[in-house]
Amino acid sequence: MKKFLSLVIAVMVLLVSSYVLAGSPGSKGAVFLKLGQGARANAMGESFCAVADDINALYWNPAGIAQIKERQATFMYSDWLEEINYNYLAYVNPAQIMGGIMGGAITLLDSGSIDKYKEGGIADGTLDGKDIAVAVSYAKEMMPNCSLGATLKYIQMKIDGNKSTGFGLDVGCLYKPQIENLTLGVVVQNFGPKLKAFVSEKDALPLNFKVGGAYKFPNNPLTLSLDINFPSDNDTNFNFGGEYWIKEIVAIRAGYKSLTKDELKSSDLTFGAGFRMPGTGIGLDYAYCDYDDLGDTHRVSLMTKF
Repeated sequence: MKKFLSLVIAVMVLLVSSYVLAGSPGSKGAVFLKLGQGARANAMGESFCAVADDINALYWNPAGIAQIKERQATFMYSDWLEEINYNYLAYVNPAQIMGGIMGGAITLLDSGSIDKYKEGGIADGTLDGKDIAVAVSYAKEMMPNCSLGATLKYIQMKIDGNKSTGFGLDVGCLYKPQIENLTLGVVVQNFGPKLKAFVSEKDALPLNFKVGGAYKFPNNPLTLSLDINFPSDNDTNFNFGGEYWIKEIVAIRAGYKSLTKDELKSSDLTFGAGFRMPGTGIGLDYAYCDYDDLGDTHRVSLMTKF
């Protein structure tokens, strides 16, 4: 027990200190890392830190993959804003490695062709932009009711022939207290040194400290979840969501995201649905979010368990 408590305290110290040392508000690079992964989690208002019960935990709380009992793979396609493509591929293998479970993921954001202008607003052709993050995760169940996990990410951004690279770290904890069906989560996302910049300046990663709770109602296919975020580059905000399963085949999801001071304004409501093909381990999820004048966004995730 003492060893366990020491580990939990060490994780908490890391989480808090990383937030304190993050730097001044408004400093942010690799913003694509803030775009949530998995249509299921996005449909629930991005409140997934304490749910974290499938492969989507790789992004939201790496400690969650310690719960996975079968191999899982997922691919997400996102029809993002202004013809931007945003895709995600991930895999988790429950085979025990050093007493824990490992997984990996690749995130790719392709901005396509962007109009380029000279000084004075004169058109000067186009440029291409691509951002990629390659992640490796490891999680271990420390006790029957608590797991710890971490994700190491290599980050690379390219635009108009220039490249910026760096590394980031996520660390999370998932805890199930004595209250039946209640789960608590805490995670720090994107902790690490400033990115090697395109030209001379360096940008800090969009670090975020997140705490959350989820409750699965007994004898009821309803789950409610709440996340509170403390980002280094914005105001404190919270996400709330729910998921209701019909005969464990069809899911209805909705969520709420409190608005922040981000330049990109979105609706505070999210919606989505899910479908699981009985006896196959194959599932399809969809999420919708409205970004006002910029248009709608749609995410579709295909997941398989085998």
